[in-house]
Amino acid sequence: MRDIGNGTKEEITANFCEKLKRHHHEMIEKKEKIFAPSIHVVVNIVKKYHGKIPMAVASSGWRDHVIKGLERVGILDLFDAVVTADEPEVKNPKPFPDIFLEAAKRIGIDPSECVGFEDADLGMAAIQSANYLYACDVRRLEGYPNPL
Repeated sequence: MRDIGNGTKEEITANFCEKLKRHHHEMIEKKEKIFAPSIHVVVNIVKKYHGKIPMAVASSGWRDHVIKGLERVGILDLFDAVVTADEPEVKNPKPFPDIFLEAAKRIGIDPSECVGFEDADLGMAAIQSANYLYACDVRRLEGYPNPL
């Protein structure tokens, strides 16, 4: 973890953050434990509306980690699309709206008709910037967080 490379201050910082994230995910997989518990209240919403309305995941994580996490919780197949921060269509991270606009595009719904669920301030700002119909802060829902 000490080798963070050469480059500009921004490149070194980004490289360091990437190494920290990768190390964190490796530790999760080695221990076969989910440190970030599934949010049951959101999982219940996904299960309730699966097959009734199109749904997507818009995550700031890397695709491989997001997919593994959704598989681990058993809900990957409930989504019509998964958009992650490492995809070329996502030019700017949250709080920019890119990831939510791409999610709406992939499920074929105008952003003004989408509802976004978020658990972070930057994500809430991104949903609002994407002009979604509604931005639901899951931290305010009863039962959040509900560890496994």
